[in-house]
Amino acid sequence: MVKEEKIEVPVIRLGQKGLVLYQGKLKARDLLDLWDVKKFKDEHLQHPSISPGYQRETENRANKIATYVVECEIPLIPSILVSLRKGEFEELERDYGFLRIPREKGAIYVIDGQHRCMGFDLLKRSIEGERKPLLQAGGESLLDYEVPVTFIDARKAADLATEKIDKSILERELGRDKLREEDVERVFFFITNKTQKSLQATLKDVNMYFIASAGIKGIPIIEEQRWRADTVPIVRDLRYDPDSPLYGLIRIVGPTGAQRTIRFSSFISSLEDLMRKNERFASLDRQQQVQYLKRYWGVLRGMFPLAFREDRTKDFLILRTISVYALNRLANDIFNWCQENGPKVPTEAEIQKHLKPLAGFDWSRENSPIAAFGGQKGAEQTYILLLKKLAEGGNEKAKKRLESLEAKQRRKTT
Repeated sequence: MVKEEKIEVPVIRLGQKGLVLYQGKLKARDLLDLWDVKKFKDEHLQHPSISPGYQRETENRANKIATYVVECEIPLIPSILVSLRKGEFEELERDYGFLRIPREKGAIYVIDGQHRCMGFDLLKRSIEGERKPLLQAGGESLLDYEVPVTFIDARKAADLATEKIDKSILERELGRDKLREEDVERVFFFITNKTQKSLQATLKDVNMYFIASAGIKGIPIIEEQRWRADTVPIVRDLRYDPDSPLYGLIRIVGPTGAQRTIRFSSFISSLEDLMRKNERFASLDRQQQVQYLKRYWGVLRGMFPLAFREDRTKDFLILRTISVYALNRLANDIFNWCQENGPKVPTEAEIQKHLKPLAGFDWSRENSPIAAFGGQKGAEQTYILLLKKLAEGGNEKAKKRLESLEAKQRRKTT
């Protein structure tokens, strides 16, 4: 049977503060011919000009949804939210009419509900014999399952928002002067997932950065945690710049574990003292901020070169989460110690002068004094231990910092 070139979808048109939406339904078999997703990949962060994605790279829930549709006596599939990339609306009467969508992959992009689409895709492949059967003969009728769909006209939304945003931010950060469909889709994806279920931490930070970089405002969580969005490009440069001492050593995605280097989102968190609380550091421009962190971690790499070798990181603790938290707190201290004559980027010699007493510190996974530490308390203990090591080595500023922390702790306990 030859399929028609366009799918006619009866819809109701809605308007929300200038946004245009359509509410309708699609048969599963038609949905599968149209849908696609914008998946986030590492290179999107490294090269944001290549139209970055925003969805998770996962398929682990699709089989459960397919099984649910097949086996449950009362299967209910909620509405999915999609971006209408291609198609035209013909009004018949008072906001009622038809969407005529070309039958081609990517005519719509799924913003919320990709696992539901993937579940039907597994079901279709099961029926066609491409994978293990999920049901007996006659199951093809399930592809006539009617799925409620909310369509967003993302192109019109992007044009509308472009008129309202500060385009200088968009030009500076992403090198363009107009919003695209994926900018709008990312906002809806972010809001939907932050209000319904938690995003994976790195994906949350990256999406916050791209939304903020597009000049889009008014999203409370981004306004409240703007420092995290501002920190993303700094950690990105530390991770991707071949001249960085942390090149390739900060993990973007992947499982956690005691023998793994720190994840991207955790590295961002570890910089809170510098990025959110330190006004002098905030007075530097981004290039200077990156320069300081490169110099700081470059001095550490010079002191402990084996620990920074990619094939040896599993044998050392210096790039584990608790260590990085402690070392970046120390980075904040050392930055302040070098600011006697006003805000500036400390030189490697100045940083090395303060860090020198750490030269004999044992970071090995087997013998380090922090080997049994864990969690935020472990990071705090590591930070105190490093200050003590510096103080014992003659660093007077570290000694004063330690005394200040101890006095603060005494006040808490009295």
